[in-house]
Amino acid sequence: VSQLAIAIHTEKSVDKTLSDQNELIEELRNMPMGDGKAYEELVKRILELCFCDEFSPFTVKEQVYTYNKKRIRDFIIDNRNPKVEFWQSLKWVRKVEKILFDAKNYKNAVEYREILDTLRYLKNAAFGKFIIIISRKGIKDYEEALEDYSDEQQIALFLSDEDLVEMITLKIKGKSPTLLIEDKYFDFLDKK
Repeated sequence: VSQLAIAIHTEKSVDKTLSDQNELIEELRNMPMGDGKAYEELVKRILELCFCDEFSPFTVKEQVYTYNKKRIRDFIIDNRNPKVEFWQSLKWVRKVEKILFDAKNYKNAVEYREILDTLRYLKNAAFGKFIIIISRKGIKDYEEALEDYSDEQQIALFLSDEDLVEMITLKIKGKSPTLLIEDKYFDFLDKK
């Protein structure tokens, strides 16, 4: 195989990847509010794109039931062999063995009282009292989440659709989407 053939194949692969990433952004922007299942499927694809090369082995587990089948966690990524310092730090400092994501396809910003049930997931020590909640419009009453952190030592980060777009854009630019999560983490700690 000639060098030219390899270069052409590589360029086509890069173009396909950029096209796929831009399609995810368009799909997210055009997704109707309220269809929770479709939103969850799209969020899963975004998580796979953003974090596929940050853990080894990598997989996004979806719809994971608790042992008693009373609750379903939307997405879990095992924090195994993290390649990014932020995830390494969470693993060693906060004991985050599993990264928990919850997706909310609400037309308005999520209210803190609407996620109180979700925060019960953090009783599992493997989550290190750390969760990332993805909501179309973010959170309405961020101050209450900060209060809970002070009381329970929980960290709940909130990502909006625009944050997801920024994460995809970081990936397109060859940077880690974790940078956005890391900024939100330290912002959360600064405000507590």
